[in-house]
Amino acid sequence: MKLVGLMRVRDEARWIERAVAAMRAVCDEVLVLDDHSRDDTPRLAAEAGAMVIPSPFPDRLDEVRDKNYLLARATERVDGETWMLMMDGDEVLVPDARATIRTTIGRRLSAVYSVRILYLWDREDQIRVDGIYGRFLRASMWLYHPADRFRSTCVGGLHCGNVPRRVNGAPPVCATALHYGYLHREDRIRKFHWYRRVDGNNRIEDGYRHMVLGDLADYPATMTTRWAGPLTLRPLECVLASCAS
Repeated sequence: MKLVGLMRVRDEARWIERAVAAMRAVCDEVLVLDDHSRDDTPRLAAEAGAMVIPSPFPDRLDEVRDKNYLLARATERVDGETWMLMMDGDEVLVPDARATIRTTIGRRLSAVYSVRILYLWDREDQIRVDGIYGRFLRASMWLYHPADRFRSTCVGGLHCGNVPRRVNGAPPVCATALHYGYLHREDRIRKFHWYRRVDGNNRIEDGYRHMVLGDLADYPATMTTRWAGPLTLRPLECVLASCAS
């Protein structure tokens, strides 16, 4: 039984070493598709032990295209029963992930599993827990099948997910990861404006207001949106303990 780690990344130099190292501790090998990074992401990923694949495509947003290309390259690594685990470049699996993931796939209770994502907020020992942030699970690991393909109905292939098949309901949880991409206020504001520019008509995302509660004057921390609020933070240690219980 083989486990291949996958990442599609761009400009993740701050986090990529931690992300790849955590994946290497779990997976037999890690493939990273670099989407035209302008920083040291490719070099750092390679030094951390990943096989780095430069994007062969024009510098134009298309997550579905990129993930299908990465998956095609990963099929070259398939050896018998093979599982795929796809994470983002700003996500770091917690230290006990290897034991929980290997035990999970060994039981073969499902062909797809979720990872619980904990969003670090303002400090590396603090997690946001209000609304969707306190219960966010993302399907991320699946048993490979030759017919696998990624799909999305959003502009630029946004929100196409990390597994290539339609998932009904919530797959069982196999591990926990820390999300660093919203750690700093300036990053949250920058990403908020980027999403509003490229995907501003996405009503399901409710204008992405939940991302910046307490960061912008128009969206105070006491505000309640469709997906989150009021802003609530808890110590990382307490959240991890509740996840383990």
